[in-house]
Amino acid sequence: MTHQEYITLISREPTVEMVKEVKNKKGELEYRYIPKSILQRELLTIYDGHTKFEMLRETVGKSGMYAVGLFHYKHPVSGEWLFVSGTASLPHDKHLRLGFPNLESHCFLNAVKKIGPWFGQTLNTSQEDAMPDEDDMKGEEPTAEETATTTSQQLINCTTLEDLKSYRLVVYAKTSPKELQELYETRLRQLKLPAKQ
Repeated sequence: MTHQEYITLISREPTVEMVKEVKNKKGELEYRYIPKSILQRELLTIYDGHTKFEMLRETVGKSGMYAVGLFHYKHPVSGEWLFVSGTASLPHDKHLRLGFPNLESHCFLNAVKKIGPWFGQTLNTSQEDAMPDEDDMKGEEPTAEETATTTSQQLINCTTLEDLKSYRLVVYAKTSPKELQELYETRLRQLKLPAKQ
């Protein structure tokens, strides 16, 4: 497979059979997604089993659960290991113990779709790209859990040591959770290592 063939492969739009729709109580389309089982099958086909998903952090707050995960995959042409991050939040419900697998699945879906349109990147773009109303932006201050989740995502997205070190004061502030400091140290080690061949 050439690089262009790979780009063409992941740039296809998903088939109608792959996509599931969720509608609200009025019967209106709320969002579309590709189920995890279908994504896993497609990932196996394209990456020949050279993938790994890991949850980095799960937090239970007053209003729900928040998590950050990483999906690692080996580029089928260059052989380079790459990763995309995924975040998710779920409100509390009666089945809190059943929420964690669901939260992990949401993180997985959120990460994998960033690889390309074939994995759902272009689904729901109108909702995701919509600018919030000014009234929406005057909402409540983010909770400590929401702030930590946002900072975690920013640490994961850092590609250079310089970028990562710009978060040092935030990470080691008195109010920052220990998990955030652990993630910072992990990312520091990862960025210091030479790229895998």
